[in-house]
Amino acid sequence: MRLNLRPTLALTAFAAVATAAFAGPIGGNRVLVLQVGADDRTASVTSAATEQFVNEFDKSPLSARIQQLALPTAISGANRRATQSGTATSVGHINLSTNGAYLTFTGYDAAVGTAGVTSSAVTSVNRVIGRIELSSGMIDTTTFLDAQYNGDNFRDAVTVDGTAYWTSGNSSPATTGGTWHVSHGDPTASGAFRTQINNVPSNTRKVNIFNGDLYLASGSGNFRGVNSFGTGLPTVATVPTLLPGFEVEFLPTNLNASQYDFHLEGNDTIYIVDDRNSGTAVSRRGIQKWKLISGVWTYLYSIQHPTNTLFRTLAVETIAPGIVRLYTVTGELTVNSVVYIDDVITDTSNTNSFVTLQTAPTFTVFRGVELTPDTGGASSVTGTVDFGQLTAAYNTGANLPTSIPVSFRDGGNSEIA
Repeated sequence: MRLNLRPTLALTAFAAVATAAFAGPIGGNRVLVLQVGADDRTASVTSAATEQFVNEFDKSPLSARIQQLALPTAISGANRRATQSGTATSVGHINLSTNGAYLTFTGYDAAVGTAGVTSSAVTSVNRVIGRIELSSGMIDTTTFLDAQYNGDNFRDAVTVDGTAYWTSGNSSPATTGGTWHVSHGDPTASGAFRTQINNVPSNTRKVNIFNGDLYLASGSGNFRGVNSFGTGLPTVATVPTLLPGFEVEFLPTNLNASQYDFHLEGNDTIYIVDDRNSGTAVSRRGIQKWKLISGVWTYLYSIQHPTNTLFRTLAVETIAPGIVRLYTVTGELTVNSVVYIDDVITDTSNTNSFVTLQTAPTFTVFRGVELTPDTGGASSVTGTVDFGQLTAAYNTGANLPTSIPVSFRDGGNSEIA
């Protein structure tokens, strides 16, 4: 049997089917954005458990979305649900693994609509760490916490290679909060571990790995700013230490300091987002820039959005020697935006303007933002789509081609079109 298909029509139809049925590999040099709430929502998100998605965009402002990966809302085998509060503004961070192979996210093992999900008991609503393999788009939510971050926000998880994670969040009682080191998968499996690294501060906002070392941002007491756990990645109880110079953030004039995500550029520049919205030092909100001068971290200036919106997440890339592009998410409670602005590392002020990259669909909200490396996911991925008695073979690269080669084979694997 031979099918006579017009090539253009056949490829177009197949491409549409493949996009609808499968979450494909995530490409290189892309912007990934966590979205809370489905595109077709008819009311604003609430504090109840809400579906979440990872959107893939290129870096052209207001370009069409490349694909959307739906995170699990139903239990499937060992994979847990990973829903999120629609109104908790400190959650929803996403992170690229340091080896560039995975994207991590967090959530709650709760059905969509579960009321007050962030304040739920962890014994009944486990906290979930998810990872997405960039080369395949495969989503894994088999890692969960059943005794940590009780009754409060579970915020963040970072990893080197997807085999273990360092986490942040808050808890009641405080003894189950702080930072934890967590093995991938079920906590009851052989060799699994859940090790508390610190619970002072117990309210940890963001963890990041730079140059093989673990850092922590907190908005609590004498830990306001960026803290270091020392050399390497801690696997046993370790007291974090505030980087020298950040102690100015808990002086009486700065008691409203409120730092979240941060980025260490080289060895002497830190960008950190601060969402303070009142007080005498409100001019320091926005994207703060700090420089290491004579061994002390020194605040230089803040980059603020013209609408005075608040930022809580950050992703940074180098676009030219000595110039970085800072991506963040605006703080509106719904229909907010991913924006970026460029900064010269050696400058002591910034007069550039923000550019809007993407805006969330009506009644939804963007949370975390992350960038994939230039090499991205797989350079080529091959698979099949089953059409009953016909099988369409497809091949798509990390940077999607303008055409997709397709061959049709019968049950005996003979090419028929």
